[in-house]
Amino acid sequence: MTLKVADFHTRFTDGLREIIHPAKSMEELMDYLAKSFPAYHAAIYSEGKIPRFFLVFKNDEDLRACGGMKATFEENDTLTIMPAFAGG
Repeated sequence: MTLKVADFHTRFTDGLREIIHPAKSMEELMDYLAKSFPAYHAAIYSEGKIPRFFLVFKNDEDLRACGGMKATFEENDTLTIMPAFAGG
């Protein structure tokens, strides 16, 4: 699976905009991020979940519709995590 990193967060991923990993679940992905990119993990994950002020998409679907933190991944899936912005 491929995790697309928002430009704002690339400072936590050594400049990587995509992280390719064979994770089969959100739990597995979060464990990997905690070990490999701890600052990024801390920025996007709190108290066992991704805070509501982030938009999370598996392929083009809201992650909540795909099982939320229990979501599973196939090899060609893409996960996108980005901060939700509001304004006018």
